Amino acid sequence: VTNDKGEFTFQALATGAHTLIAVDSEHAPGRATITVDGRALTGIEIVMKVGGVLSGRVVDKDKKPAPYVPVRVAGTGQQMWSLGRRQAISDKDGKFELRGLVRTKLQVRAEGEKAASNVVEVDLTTTGEKKDLELVLDVVGVIAGIVVDGAGAPVPEVSVNAFPDIMGGASMDALALADMSSAITDGAGKFTIAG
Repeated sequence: VTNDKGEFTFQALATGAHTLIAVDSEHAPGRATITVDGRALTGIEIVMKVGGVLSGRVVDKDKKPAPYVPVRVAGTGQQMWSLGRRQAISDKDGKFELRGLVRTKLQVRAEGEKAASNVVEVDLTTTGEKKDLELVLDVVGVIAGIVVDGAGAPVPEVSVNAFPDIMGGASMDALALADMSSAITDGAGKFTIAG
């Protein structure tokens, strides 16, 4: 953690190349690449530019506020993984705000217990701020089934995970935001994954 002058020190780093990333809640993350060769390195400067702001609300399919729903933001295309994913939770009125975002093209998605929103693309390159974004929880697909053992007996308390089939042609963008949707089988081996 930096001191009040923005200074930082790592007491020991392994020999080789390292990327230093500075992150706070107001600025876009800053990076510096260094090479450690056994000697002390000083004077390294990481520049943090003004961060982008994304705010709005999550609503259900009837346009009613959806409280306490995770909202995820990630990069697009080649920056999908390098920018790092950020997350906020909507408040009791469905409102959310994310600050300190990289000012580039981003994708946003809300995912509740029973429904999710479509992925929305937002460009903070020139404006730096996007207000009044509305994420509608209208993706309501359901996967349901039963887990059984080799003899056909139900298997309770097993984790079942669903994630986009990239090898089958699903978009990589979906994987960056959706992760895996999970459920635990009940006492009869049954599971339901929604959204």
